[in-house]
Amino acid sequence: AKEVREYMSSIGRALAMGPDAGIMKNGEKKDLGYRVGDYVAFPRFAPDKLVIQGVKVVMLNDTDPTMVISNPFDFDPSLGFK
Repeated sequence: AKEVREYMSSIGRALAMGPDAGIMKNGEKKDLGYRVGDYVAFPRFAPDKLVIQGVKVVMLNDTDPTMVISNPFDFDPSLGFK
């Protein structure tokens, strides 16, 4: 349970996606399941942290987000595990 909370403790909004997002090594395009503007959960230790014009942002690989969150204010990172 503690591992789940630590793993799923970060939520952010997808602000942009690069032109190669979702393109696999064989060149095929893969649906990532999220789009710019979606709130997504991602592993706490995955992102590169940056500050751009005074705003803290994180950069993720396109495969880092694990799920789309419809309302981030209602999200329980423990997923019900105790």
